[in-house]
Amino acid sequence: YGRPCAIRVAPIEETFMHVLPGAKVLNVGTAGCNLQCQFCNTYHISQARPEDTINEALTPEQLVERAKSEGCSALCFTDNEPVVCFEYMVDTAKVARKAGLKTTCHTAGHLNPEPATELAGVLEAVCVDLKAATNAVHEKLTMVKLDPVLNTIKHFPELGLHMEVASPLLPKYNDPPEFATAAAQYILSAGGAEVPWMLRRYFPSYNMLTGIATPLSMMQETLEIGRAAGLKHLYLCNVRTDDGQNVQCAKCGETCVKREDGEVECTWTKPGACPKCSTKIPGVWG
Repeated sequence: YGRPCAIRVAPIEETFMHVLPGAKVLNVGTAGCNLQCQFCNTYHISQARPEDTINEALTPEQLVERAKSEGCSALCFTDNEPVVCFEYMVDTAKVARKAGLKTTCHTAGHLNPEPATELAGVLEAVCVDLKAATNAVHEKLTMVKLDPVLNTIKHFPELGLHMEVASPLLPKYNDPPEFATAAAQYILSAGGAEVPWMLRRYFPSYNMLTGIATPLSMMQETLEIGRAAGLKHLYLCNVRTDDGQNVQCAKCGETCVKREDGEVECTWTKPGACPKCSTKIPGVWG
């Protein structure tokens, strides 16, 4: 509690595509995780204990002041599993809300319904990882079962919290069409067609250094399968591409948020509404 070891300013697009486009966010991480992902790219803190990392002593109030001084519109608990500093995250979110800042988190989703419900009461948005489509593959990659994650992905939308889903595409573990089809169908059934799904390019790391980076063809095929399944907002992340970066109206196809070369442009006159047909787009826009 109150001992973050990773604090950095980043674009919100590092974690969310439908939250405060173009905003700066203060990313906050502590030591520890309740998973052991074999491909983790932040293993130096996620697989460490608090006594093994270089930490700052920051109260929730001080953390919020840091975010304000850096010109950030929000905080995001990320880089490790935020559930391990649950009380710190909840207390910080309450302070941030009073200060006019939003709080978000990026979680692997391996938590019980009761704390998930508590989080939904203080956070403005959550990104949940969906790393595999079967328990067997999920356990091999993370050392924990998939079922609690699936329950979390279903639970957050029921609580009215804005949720986005992120999937690292690991060759040989979640190749299309098997993973793409199963994952898309579950997101549809759990949260509906409007849930944003971010497909992240994987680069070899930690205990999976002998693998290969995700082929662009694999990313594109997964995106197309997700679209065919009925999902309306899919994105390609950790990769430069002309497709899969912009927020588009699901009804008329108008580009509402354009992202190119690190620049973000919102074309709407009313945040969250298509400038052409006024269709509402799910997200946290202001």
